[in-house]
Amino acid sequence: MIPSTRNLKVTKKWLGTNGNKITAPVDKIEVELYKDGKATGQKLELNKANSWTGEFKDLKAYESIENSKAYEYTVKEVGENNNSIKLGNKLFKVTYSGNMKDGIEAVNTESPALSPSIPSEKPKKSKLAKTGIGASASIYSGILAISGGIMLFLKKRNQK
Repeated sequence: MIPSTRNLKVTKKWLGTNGNKITAPVDKIEVELYKDGKATGQKLELNKANSWTGEFKDLKAYESIENSKAYEYTVKEVGENNNSIKLGNKLFKVTYSGNMKDGIEAVNTESPALSPSIPSEKPKKSKLAKTGIGASASIYSGILAISGGIMLFLKKRNQK
């Protein structure tokens, strides 16, 4: 029998670029609880005072006795986007491991400093497509003037 409620322990770990433990660059972070992949709005604060560990308590294990499919609970660090987060002036890769029974560990691994990318060669100038129109503005002006002259000639001829 599945218990009607469960708890989910969450632990935060901080690693440097070389994989060694580092001091957290912030005083606290928040993780948000997800149920079956959807945000629940419940958040948990992890900080140095609580040893970067907390617990979501009394979570419903399943919808009802008739529908006893167990809910799958996960967490996501608030502010994380595509498994990375910027804290202070540092960028961190965020990974998650564990499960509902043993708890979830969220690990922030510092990413190497980003240096601006300098292109190795100048970009090639693109050539415009040849559309067959190579005429200059003077040719178009000449055609316009001739058309205007013909129009005036025809107008005067019709007035006579």
